[in-house]
Amino acid sequence: MSSCAEWIGLASDIAVAVAAAVGAFVAWKGLGAWRQQLKGSNEYDLARRLLKSTYQLRDALSAARSPAMFGGEMPRPSSAEASDMSEEKVRFFGLSGAYSERYRAVQEHRRALQADLLEAEALWGTRLKPLYQPLFRLQHDLWMAIHMYLQSIDPSQPERSRESYGKLFYDKYDSVLYDVSEGDEKPDAYAANVLLAITTIEEELRPHLARA
Repeated sequence: MSSCAEWIGLASDIAVAVAAAVGAFVAWKGLGAWRQQLKGSNEYDLARRLLKSTYQLRDALSAARSPAMFGGEMPRPSSAEASDMSEEKVRFFGLSGAYSERYRAVQEHRRALQADLLEAEALWGTRLKPLYQPLFRLQHDLWMAIHMYLQSIDPSQPERSRESYGKLFYDKYDSVLYDVSEGDEKPDAYAANVLLAITTIEEELRPHLARA
């Protein structure tokens, strides 16, 4: 009888131990699955934000290059300021203000994108950095185009300086500043390069969206 009770007690202890081991294994597997799910969710969210920021930068670059500039875009000096300014200076005041505002939007979206890229570096390392360099070079080219153009028409610049800036602008940056695309189907060279740069980025990020 005593032996039977001992066996029953031993079997009970084994069952408890097995149940505890199974429970621990299930919990460990569940924790691993939860961590994997959380990692996948974080990567999905980051990839989505990166693509959104990239598209916003693309659209800001496109808007800055629009050859159409309406009067509402161009600020005007105050009446007191305008009374001492030539018509050429008033026009330059408006153009420079409009281009400054257009490029400010580009910078805002670049800053937002940089914040997302810092998070991407913490999660994935530096593999995205070289993919974004072509897009950032194109952004810099646009800044140079705006700068060269405004310097070439600035009435406060010496005539020789304006001519030098103008020559450099028309030799190298004229096609950067003005968008001559014929719709989305026929982008100009600059717009095509922007789309190419973004396509490479999309190829890297979209698999993270597919795994969500």
